[in-house]
This record gives sequence, structure tokens and C-alpha cells, in this order.
Amino acid sequence: MNAEILLNHFDRLSEAPDAIPRLRRFILDLAVRGKLVEQDPNDEPAAELIKRIRAEKVRLVKEGLIKNEKSLESVNVEPHSIPDNWIWIRLGESGRIFNGNSVNDGEKTELAKYREGFPFIATKDVGYGRDHLNYENGLKVPFTATSFKVAHANAILICAEGGSAGKKIGLTDRDICFGNKLYANEVWNGIHPSYILAIYESPTFFSEFTARMTGIIGGIARSEFLMLPIPLPPDAEQHRIVAKVDELMALCDQLEAAKAEREQSRDRLLASSLQRLNDLGLSRHDGVSAQSKQSVIPAGKRVSSATDGKLQTVHGDWIPAVHAGMTDGESIAFFLNHLPRITTRPTHIKQLRQTILNLAVRGKLVAQDTNDEQAKSPAASRVEKFALSKIDEDVPFELPIAWQWMRLGQISELINGDRGKNYPNKVEYVQKGVPWINTGHIEPDGTLSIDSMHYITRKKFDSLRSGKIRFGDLIYCLRGATIGKTAIITQFEEGAVASSLVIIRLSTTVNPRFAYRFLTSPLAREQIFQFDNGSAQPNLSASNVKKYWIPAPPLPEQHRIVAKVDELMALCDQLETQLTTTAADSRRLLEAVLHETLSPVLEKAA
Repeated sequence: MNAEILLNHFDRLSEAPDAIPRLRRFILDLAVRGKLVEQDPNDEPAAELIKRIRAEKVRLVKEGLIKNEKSLESVNVEPHSIPDNWIWIRLGESGRIFNGNSVNDGEKTELAKYREGFPFIATKDVGYGRDHLNYENGLKVPFTATSFKVAHANAILICAEGGSAGKKIGLTDRDICFGNKLYANEVWNGIHPSYILAIYESPTFFSEFTARMTGIIGGIARSEFLMLPIPLPPDAEQHRIVAKVDELMALCDQLEAAKAEREQSRDRLLASSLQRLNDLGLSRHDGVSAQSKQSVIPAGKRVSSATDGKLQTVHGDWIPAVHAGMTDGESIAFFLNHLPRITTRPTHIKQLRQTILNLAVRGKLVAQDTNDEQAKSPAASRVEKFALSKIDEDVPFELPIAWQWMRLGQISELINGDRGKNYPNKVEYVQKGVPWINTGHIEPDGTLSIDSMHYITRKKFDSLRSGKIRFGDLIYCLRGATIGKTAIITQFEEGAVASSLVIIRLSTTVNPRFAYRFLTSPLAREQIFQFDNGSAQPNLSASNVKKYWIPAPPLPEQHRIVAKVDELMALCDQLETQLTTTAADSRRLLEAVLHETLSPVLEKAA
């Protein structure tokens, strides 16, 4: 294998989903097909090796050293082609295969008392192929115990039952006792234990293994396990295969470590950048300078002039220099201009969306305009009154000059879903009628799912005394795992909501999309848990939601904020699409590079 090709393309290869695991599977698949190393015509054919193994087994049976087991039939259907000097055999011919002992809790307590003896290995102590077994689990079987089976050093273990069946695999480096859900394979002379380990790890073997599993929890009987077909190379080639697999798995380890370091660097970069932006949102406002109308947000204090914010390179990744010497607006603009370079995973996009909303509700996303009228509470006659005493102590943070803190109940009417005797049930749903909305109909983008919508008759709708929506209302989830889920009613002129939702009917001083962005922001999410009852089923009431603090900008600025957030969320959508496209391109590149990397071996094998 030409490792240089892989390394040269690794930056892009690593973006492919499961790039390294796929590479490992590819290596193992080639290994068991005879396409990883060259065949040597001077090697003794595997058929001769298996003849010697069969003769040795006959001798051991005669001497009473092993039991005489039923002969296994030859492999009639070969899973794939193999070189001419290889042979297909049944797994049971590769070694002495047996399962371990069942141990109950009382016996485990007894084994935990011993300080010396054979380590007792259970399924939980076995890793996934090349992980070390956990010999120090606190359980020892006395060397003198006769009721426990012993698997000797270089036995290959595999889990035979449950969710880990065929996946948990290991190679012992000492004598052990082990659990009954594991099979041990003590291979015969001429068969390399690490080659059988590679067989167990290969995609073809796992497919054959799972095809023979039965039962509710899933497991493979010993009789079926022994019948699994495996390809056997000559003894000498087994050693070459094992050496090459070890070499390439070490390379995979290096690539995996490099990828982990790259991802950690990106995560640190994104985290520090987002923290910087969120810190801006927490900073105090000192008015609006003349520069603010040209900047992304109002110009703030310059904290330092130590650096000019240029890019620096560290370990192949770029990071921005300390933002000192930049205004708040310049810092945000700098970050937004470089989004594609630092958002490389879906989790990054999710974090970015929350940061955008955080900046939006703190007055840090668009410029303030000194000509905007000061935000004011609506007339008291139109909304529920709230006492706003101790504002300076109670509000979460300071706002721009023209903004004002309000309680959500000051700028909206909250309407509960009808909980009365006329509450619709599933048998009353109809194909067409008036929408009946529950939490499950709310999409992540704040719209309603038309395809899954439920409907009730006009008569049923008219009988409801509460919970009737209007165009432009917001609906908000009050309980359960989806607490805080929000939507804007723009798809229906009328409808009704389930009791798990509350309708938020805003005054004319609030842009509904600004209110929606607020309710999905970290600021609103934090306030949920001020009122949550702490039970296993989180629960709010409309009276709780009325008390939410909402930062209210002047209405013209609300419109500007909504437009900017929509623009940036569309950019996030584009970035997510790019990530999907990049992953698909990387997957195709991975396949091409793997073929190119191994083409000399493939050509020689052919």
C-alpha cells in the first residue's frame, strides 16, 4: 500500500463519513481475499497445511487429549474468490473452539475475594478487535479450580450473544477463564492467531456470522459457529498478511490521531470565536457612535491595540489572533466572513445558530439608528399589567439606549388550549376541516407540518371555548421533551391548539418573527428552567411564560434584526448543504484513493 497517497489526500478523505473505520474494513476485506500482499509460488499450498492439521487432530483424539467431534462438511458455496494456493475451510477446523462458564452474582462475589488466579473475562472486558482485554476487573479464578474452562494465551475470543455478538473480539496474551457468552478459539499449529483475528474483524465474516444468528436477543449456536466458512492462506502468507495488517492499522491509528487533532483544533477555534461573540453580547452599551451605522453592530470600546486580528496558522489550522484592537462590529464581521472555514460539522452549525440569536436579542447584530423611536410598552388597557420594580437588579443585562426590557405578558395575550369536555380525541379527526395543532406538528424552522396535520370538524371547532389561533399568532410548547418549541401561524387563517401549547398573541409593537427568534434564543431557553417544576416531565404554565423577560428594540430595528437573522440563517442552511456535499465528494474520493493506493497489489494479485 502506498501510504503517501493516503496522507496527501487525507485532509479531504477525513471529511468522508466514517473515513477511518471504512479504511480499516477495506484493509481487512483485502486481507482475507488475498489482495493485500503478494502470493509467493514457493509457499506450501494451504491444502497441504490443512492435511497436516487433520492428521494431527486424529493423533490427539487417539491419545485422548481432545474429544472426537463430528467431521465438518466441505465448503460448497464460496463467499468470494481466493488465490489458487488458498483453501476454504470451516471455522471449526481452524482450532479448538469452546465457550466459557456461566457465573452468577454470588459466584462473582466469591471470585472477587481472590488476589491470585486466572483473570475471569466477561463480555464487558472485551473490546472491538484490537483493544486490549481488561484483565484487571477484580475477578480471579483460583489456579486449582477444576470447574472452570481455561483458554490459553493467543486464544481468539468473540462474543456470541446479544448486541455485541460478532463485534466484540479480542486476542489473549495470557491464560484466562471466561464467560459463557464468549467463544474461545485455540488455533492449531500452522494457523496464525492474528490472522484469525483479522478474519473475525472482516466484513465478510461478520455478514456470515449475523446471517446465522437466531433468538430474541440474537446469538449464534456453537454448531453454527463451527460451520462458518473462512479462507485459509499458506502458513508463510498468513505471517505476511498479519505483518501488513499491523502496519496498515498503525497507519490508520496515525490518521485517526491526526483527524482527532484537527477536529479538536477546529472545535477550540469555534468555541473561542463563539465565546468572544457571546462575550460581546454581555458587554455594556455606552451609546451609539457615528461609526455604528456603518458597522455590523454599534461600535464599542476598543479594548486594546495589541494586534490587528490577522490570521495565524497553528498545526495546519488557522485561528484568528486575539480580537483585541477590533471594535465589536469588526469582530462579528470578521467571524461571519470566515464561517465556511471554521464550521466543518453539523454540531458547529447548531452552535452558530444559537450565537446568532444570542447576538440578535442583545442588540449586537445590526446597527442601532438614533432616529428610531424609543421602544415603549403598549397602552396598559391593551395588555396585562406587570410590576416592573427593581429593573436594574432583575434584568439579565443592559440594553442599547433605545431598547427596553419588558415582560412577555406586557406585549402579548397568552391563550391556553381548551381543556374542557369538548377537547377533541383521535377518533374525532377528519380528513378535511379546521387544523387541530399539537407539538408534533411544529417543524424546526418554526413552520407547521401540513403533511401530518390533524383536522376537526367546524362543529367541533365552534364548540371549543379557548385555544383558537389567528394568522400571525405564535404557539409555544409548555411541557415534555419539546418544551419551548415554537412556531408562527402563517399557513392557516384559523385553527385550534392542543392543551400542551399556549397561543401568544402579540401587540402591534412587536414583529412576530422577532418574537419567534427571541423564543428560540438561548436567553428564552434559559428562562424556561426558572419556572420548570423540576419533575421528570418538564412543565410550564401560561402564567410562567408571561413573566419571561424580553428585550424590546424599536419596531424598525426589530425589522432589521429579523432581516439580518434570516440572512444569516440562510447562510447556515447553505453551510449545512456544503457539508453534505463535501461529505459525499470525500466519500467518492476515498473510494478512488483506496483503489489507486492498492492498485499495484491488485494488479499483481490478478
